[in-house]
Amino acid sequence: MSKTASITFYILFVMALFIAGAVCVFNFLYPQKYEDYITNYAQKYDLEPSLVASVINVESGYDENAKSSAGAIGLMQIIPATASYLMGEEISEEELFDAEFNIEIGCLYLSKMLSEFANLETALAGYNAGPSNVKNWLNDEKFSSDGQTLISTPYAETNRYIEKVKNNIKIYDFLMN
Repeated sequence: MSKTASITFYILFVMALFIAGAVCVFNFLYPQKYEDYITNYAQKYDLEPSLVASVINVESGYDENAKSSAGAIGLMQIIPATASYLMGEEISEEELFDAEFNIEIGCLYLSKMLSEFANLETALAGYNAGPSNVKNWLNDEKFSSDGQTLISTPYAETNRYIEKVKNNIKIYDFLMN
């Protein structure tokens, strides 16, 4: 093997290792699990699958056993009282740890927020901080100039949440299409 061929092989080998590492990191940061459930319930509730995947990633990092200090459970971080309200019957914590059920309830709730509020950002604020908080903010000139759209929220966590989900949507749009 010539010196030029050896150098070329070495460069290609290093590039292949770099690309493989980048793919591993990318797949870790943007998992693509539960695609059938996401696609099915996104379609059922007239949502973009990339939105659902993004909410799951930001809410739980795709950990179906996630539980927040506020009592939100599962992939889409649903509070049992919210699930019970949406389903019209008592929903247990155990039921919310089921990935498929959690995705269905999360999609139903996300769809409700999108139909209740004027745009994606305001709906995401409702999903994260609760619709009653959003309604209060929409009536406050510090947070809304038109009573329909939020400029920002008083919660830094909710503002970051909205930006993270929007950024994730772009990536999941690319990955899923």
